[in-house]
Amino acid sequence: MNCTRCGRLLPDGVRFCPDCGSAVPQMAANPGQLYGAPVLAAPKKKKKVWPWVLGILLIVMVALITGIVLLFRMIFQSVNSQGELMQAASQNAQALSSQNGTALAGMMPEGYWDYLDETYGVSRETSKNQLNSYLGSSSLYLETEQTPAKVGFSWVASYDSRAQLQSDSCTKQEQRQCEKALSRFGLEAQEYRVITFQDDRVLSMAKIDGRWYSVDVMLLEEELCRMQASFLDEIKSYITALEESDIDTLHAMAPEDFWPLLEDYTSDTESEADTALESLLEGYNVVGNVQDVSLDWEDPVWYTQEELTVDTYALFDLPAEGYVDISCNYTITGDKDTYDGEYTYSFVLVEGTWYLYDAMLDYAEACGYFDDASDYEDYGDFDYGDYDFFDDYGEGYGDYPDDFGSEDGQTI
Repeated sequence: MNCTRCGRLLPDGVRFCPDCGSAVPQMAANPGQLYGAPVLAAPKKKKKVWPWVLGILLIVMVALITGIVLLFRMIFQSVNSQGELMQAASQNAQALSSQNGTALAGMMPEGYWDYLDETYGVSRETSKNQLNSYLGSSSLYLETEQTPAKVGFSWVASYDSRAQLQSDSCTKQEQRQCEKALSRFGLEAQEYRVITFQDDRVLSMAKIDGRWYSVDVMLLEEELCRMQASFLDEIKSYITALEESDIDTLHAMAPEDFWPLLEDYTSDTESEADTALESLLEGYNVVGNVQDVSLDWEDPVWYTQEELTVDTYALFDLPAEGYVDISCNYTITGDKDTYDGEYTYSFVLVEGTWYLYDAMLDYAEACGYFDDASDYEDYGDFDYGDYDFFDDYGEGYGDYPDDFGSEDGQTI
């Protein structure tokens, strides 16, 4: 390279000419750029926008499709759940109306049976028998305050499976009642609904572990178990009271309306009736002081309205709304002896309360109500003329010796 001013050959890399001192032009950074010419900036590349737009559109489409799928899934599940709810409610109503306790027992959650077994000692098979027996009667005996839908009433009427059902949300009170019951059973529901049938009959339904169950039917069976336990406790108290001549306990087993009716037929006042029964029980005790009464019972037998008389079934035209028998094998253990027997005990429902029918029969026997048997035979479908206190109280009680009831006739 030569100096542009003096023409001297310049060595590589010098910035000034050694002879004339002129500046030597430098090589441009861009090989295509002339010496001494200004350097132009390289043009900027345009950013591509369409991939971002495409990505956003793809995300929106995926979200939209997912939302539509979820929406249809929710709609399907809702329709399917509604169909399952209506089917379960219809099956429960059909079983109630056809008095099919076996079918009802098959429509209860598994955890419910654990509760009945632990609380009342009732198995699934016993429950079936209880429901069959009860529903086969009038179905008018039981209506508990804790049952939201009052299932014990009116279900024997024909159920039309073609009728339109209406599903509604539970009120706060109904839901609290259902939650309280299920908590007692050790169960938990995810949803509650009330199904209204024709004639405004309703069932409270609960969704438990993905299936719909009737809370009312569970409450019905629980009430039957509670009533049976109450009957058995009353029988034990009755047996003990007879052995110990506990007149106060026996007196409380008859309704208040019984005493004026007894007086009308026998002329014995309430206090005179107590005295007469106490006299009848003299020498009756065979085991000494009662220490225990054990029962081996059969399922209660509920009587239908057709098997009751028009408005009565108890003594002296005492109004009766229901009647139930419980057959038992019993063992009385005392400090002197033990006695085994068997007997069928009867309970009568008077003004919403159950009373032991046998206690009233004992008072009637003690007051001479059956002395003239011809006046009372077949009264109210019960052969009162054959009634005898000792013969009827357990197998073997009619075999007492002739001196039974005397001072030395304390044992058999």
